[in-house]
Amino acid sequence: MAPKTISITGGLDYDLIVIANRIPDGGESLLANECLEALGGKGANSAISTYRTCHKRPIGFDSQDKNEDVLEESGKPKPVVWQCLQPLITKTTFKPLRRTAGDRRRRRRADDRYGWPSRIDFLLNAAPASPVTKRTYRYITHLLVNESEAAAMSNRVRDEVRQETWPIIAQEFLNWGVKNVVITLGAKGAYYANASCRAGDTFTGAYASNYLRQKTAGDWNIRAAVVRANKAAAITIEKLGAQAGIPWADEIDRFDAPFNDPAV
Repeated sequence: MAPKTISITGGLDYDLIVIANRIPDGGESLLANECLEALGGKGANSAISTYRTCHKRPIGFDSQDKNEDVLEESGKPKPVVWQCLQPLITKTTFKPLRRTAGDRRRRRRADDRYGWPSRIDFLLNAAPASPVTKRTYRYITHLLVNESEAAAMSNRVRDEVRQETWPIIAQEFLNWGVKNVVITLGAKGAYYANASCRAGDTFTGAYASNYLRQKTAGDWNIRAAVVRANKAAAITIEKLGAQAGIPWADEIDRFDAPFNDPAV
């Protein structure tokens, strides 16, 4: 069977992590205890999560050949991923988008001309979020948003997104053509519906890899994908930095924690 491909568009960053005893008040200067650096970026984090969550943690050793300089003394790979991923986004990539930058009538024509291929599933992790045209929603197979992003994309204020409105907001997205909707809720888990932070990046990657695995097997259970992605996100926040804590598939398999199941 030919391998399946998940293409990810997103940023690759280098994070500066400042550690202090407390969060400063507005306008206050506070002396930090430590400043750390770590690789990050929603694109890089989601890509690593997508890969790790469908592979077991590898056990390797130093080959002691010309390629060993790719490894640091700590045994962690250097950010060679930059060389691989940066060329993927070029001026040509965004050429169709520039063509749609004219008046509204031209944009409508462009929507039809550059419509998303029906054979490709599109997962949108909308961060930062902003309202999109309702015509665009019909191309989205999976929409993953947190509560703030759900508010922005549904033209609400943040306080209007609460437990009693989760189903209403999710149904609006479904009515606009989205196939599956997941509203991530931090420590509260996630609310999901379908038409039948760094932890957020990990959730996105784990959800995507599980969806593709289920689809390949001829099945789709959104609950199973959300539960597994929540486990991955919970493991991630146990370590400092955006990428160090992203778990491998076998780590997720071993993770066991109680959760509330609204179906029960």
